[in-house]
Amino acid sequence: MFPLSSSQLRHLKKNLEAREAELQSALSREASCEYCASENGSDPVNTHLAAMESAVAGNLSQQLQEVDQALKRLNTPNFGVCVDCLDAIGIERLTACPSAQRCMHCQEGFESIDASLTHPSI
Repeated sequence: MFPLSSSQLRHLKKNLEAREAELQSALSREASCEYCASENGSDPVNTHLAAMESAVAGNLSQQLQEVDQALKRLNTPNFGVCVDCLDAIGIERLTACPSAQRCMHCQEGFESIDASLTHPSI
């Protein structure tokens, strides 16, 4: 089904906005945890915890950026269109991951290439 109906777009927008609020809340919690860890000295456990919290905060920031970009694309003709093959992404995939930029076929290929670059022995 291509293009998406107005009710599908409203539903996806609602999901994206809910996810955005969740991520902002989680990022705020992580920021306060990072501050607590940095206040507790530099022993190895706290250093490790601070590094983990920083990685989590980075991941949350990345996800928030993807959601923000999806919200900006939502009312453009290219929302729901795969950035690689220009085919429809599909409502099932967009419902599961409203910030998706690729159809499943292209996403699998992208992850395969990314994995081979990250782990050359694979």
